[in-house]
Amino acid sequence: TVDDVYTGAYKLLKLRRDDQVVMRTREEIEAFRKYQPLLQEVANPALQPRHWEKIFEVFGKVYDEANPCSCQDLIDMGVLDKFEKLEAIGATASKEFSLLKTLEKMIAEWDGVDFRCIAYKDTGTFILGGAEEVQAILDDQIVKAQGMCASPFVKPFKEDAVEWSKTLNTLQDLLDNWLKCQSTWLYLEPIFSSDDIVKQMPEEGDKFRQVDQEWRDIMTATSQEPGVIAIGRDVDRLDRPGESN
Repeated sequence: TVDDVYTGAYKLLKLRRDDQVVMRTREEIEAFRKYQPLLQEVANPALQPRHWEKIFEVFGKVYDEANPCSCQDLIDMGVLDKFEKLEAIGATASKEFSLLKTLEKMIAEWDGVDFRCIAYKDTGTFILGGAEEVQAILDDQIVKAQGMCASPFVKPFKEDAVEWSKTLNTLQDLLDNWLKCQSTWLYLEPIFSSDDIVKQMPEEGDKFRQVDQEWRDIMTATSQEPGVIAIGRDVDRLDRPGESN
């Protein structure tokens, strides 16, 4: 680093006080060090064109993305005299960048996460298994998404954050209804699989047949396309287990 080089030059100068090369090297490093904070700020990967527009506004100029400026251009504009404003813009950019990366990480966490359909006895259909993993991710991400949407630094991508939060909440409601419906179906299926019971309770038997068909349709569709997020974005599917309950 620059500081390491400066320290090395300082130590070397103590050993060779009359060495002009060492002395000149130390002077050059000292002259460069005052620009080090500027280099760190402008190298911030979080800085986007919208941030550069604000930086140029500080100096009463218009930012042209097609003609990027150099550090010397900024120095000539007097950036060192208004460095605190540059730091403030950079700090905002970093916080926005951090939130965006968090959102991207949350979305990526669902890659390859599927609902697991388990064949249930000899019924010819499935039940939902492995919901614990889905629930664990939901518990973590719903809270994070709510906090993100409330942050003042989410503004540049708030629409995406709100949409993601909506997807998570829809998925949670769907899972709740789904598991409730499954519990009911598991209780009633062995009862109404008996012809004698259906004959004794024909009206209830008809209702169960409707629920049973709906359940089979839901589970068949899920087994064919088990992706959790794709299902969570299917708003129409949310109502189906609820209606069966």
